[in-house]
Amino acid sequence: MNSGAVATNQPVFIVYASNPLEITGVGAQGITGAQGATGGGTSDTGSLLISSSLAANVMTFEKGNHTTYDLDLSGVFVDQAVRTAIRVKNVWTGAIAKGTPCFITGSGASGNLVGVVPSQASDPTVMPAGVILGETLTNTGDEGIGYINGYIAGVDTSAFKPGDSVYVGINGGYTNVRPTGNNLVQKIGNVEKVHNTNGSGVILGAGRANDVPISTPVISGLAIQTG
Repeated sequence: MNSGAVATNQPVFIVYASNPLEITGVGAQGITGAQGATGGGTSDTGSLLISSSLAANVMTFEKGNHTTYDLDLSGVFVDQAVRTAIRVKNVWTGAIAKGTPCFITGSGASGNLVGVVPSQASDPTVMPAGVILGETLTNTGDEGIGYINGYIAGVDTSAFKPGDSVYVGINGGYTNVRPTGNNLVQKIGNVEKVHNTNGSGVILGAGRANDVPISTPVISGLAIQTG
């Protein structure tokens, strides 16, 4: 795109479309292009946006030549810029509660969503957790939001203290007790607020079993003297 200075008391909205946008010396509008023209020139008005509207997760833009194009926002989530979220689908056999760490898997024939099942530190087939559910999915096939990282609120943290590390539980869910033995260890965040229904925390979003399990070593043929 040619660079240039804009000197006008009206805002100019320039968006990259399918072709590069060029504005060259539109003197009557107070726009000076890279060629320094001050009276005359050409402009691609088809790339200037003059209005927009939003309906059913689709934003429609009207361009200067009165043609339109659509931007599908169905897979885009911005929630005060405090978390990253994706659309998920419950492919487990029952309800999955809000705040549950979940393994990412297939969602069915369409493949338009991310399938999720509860993670368990004791079961490598459902580890690591890739998302934390942002809402309860009561039935198989229900769709909702999964948090990859960021802030989560409205969960039970009554068994924790502020600042506690949170791990995927051995039998699912989340815990402040670090798994031991042959169980996988995945830290998923830290507790911020302690409350039985409106607790909160920060999700780290590692997406992997990111620690080394602690197991009891077996040593044979070695005498250990104490005292």
